[in-house]
Amino acid sequence: MSMTYDNFFASVIGCENNLNHKKIKSALIKKCYDIQSLKHGDAGWVEKPYTTFNSHNICHDKDFKKINKFVADAVKNYCLINSYDSNKIQTVPTQGWLNIYKKGDGQEYHTHPRSVISVIYFLKLPKDSPKVYFKPPFVDMIDPAITELTHNNMQLIEINPEEGSVIVFRSHLPHMVARHNSNEERISLAYNFLNF
Repeated sequence: MSMTYDNFFASVIGCENNLNHKKIKSALIKKCYDIQSLKHGDAGWVEKPYTTFNSHNICHDKDFKKINKFVADAVKNYCLINSYDSNKIQTVPTQGWLNIYKKGDGQEYHTHPRSVISVIYFLKLPKDSPKVYFKPPFVDMIDPAITELTHNNMQLIEINPEEGSVIVFRSHLPHMVARHNSNEERISLAYNFLNF
């Protein structure tokens, strides 16, 4: 007797590098620090990295136009790979913010409610920057003993981001950022994409 196997309920996480990152990096970092001196958002997070969530939407800031286009194109690719109807998902970002992590800052596990797809862009990453962790969107009541760790049985995914890269994922996936231990600040941009 032979059993057939299939993989269902996949949680696809996309990663893509921005080949033009070095051209836009310095100007965007300066812009982030200019914004930081003027505005602060309160996301209601337990952890308190600097964020412009609810105070400065980078989707409406002309200085972020090039990076917003790169992010939108990455989301379109993600929709294509996953057979999502990009005519029914806003593939132009409408909600975006920046995060600046100082030494000791982190981000607890969270999801992005009322969104379909979310994105993290890594604008500035000092050496040994913290990883981003994802866990399944469900709770396994009793984990079976495993003989070999594979994509099919992992209960925790860790992504070691690269500067100039983007991570695209479904918004319901719980994710977090480990504590930042560098004296140099880490800057990321975050986006949400909604259904029409």
